[in-house]
Amino acid sequence: MATESLATVDLGGDSTSAPFDCSPFTQVYVQVTWTGADATDGEFKCQLSVEGTSWADAGGERTRMPIDEPANTRSFFLKQVATRFLRVKYSANTNTTGTAEVKFYGERK
Repeated sequence: MATESLATVDLGGDSTSAPFDCSPFTQVYVQVTWTGADATDGEFKCQLSVEGTSWADAGGERTRMPIDEPANTRSFFLKQVATRFLRVKYSANTNTTGTAEVKFYGERK
């Protein structure tokens, strides 16, 4: 499994991770670890793109992750990703503090 750890995401406002190139992988596992959230209504979600400029939300409830406590680690697992790029988008809602680290793991073809 290849791992790519992306820059820390600020939970004080809406933000997006850098894109992850899924093309060499058959399956992708995304781990999000956050700490310091002062509200529990923020949400992480997976977004997909063919060319890396136009993004669409991945379908299904398993591609959305609510922040339901001040600190935690949660994961997404995507099988047979049909697009080239994947990223994680964060919507803060009323949350104003905290950070998160997004890690992508891929199983090579």
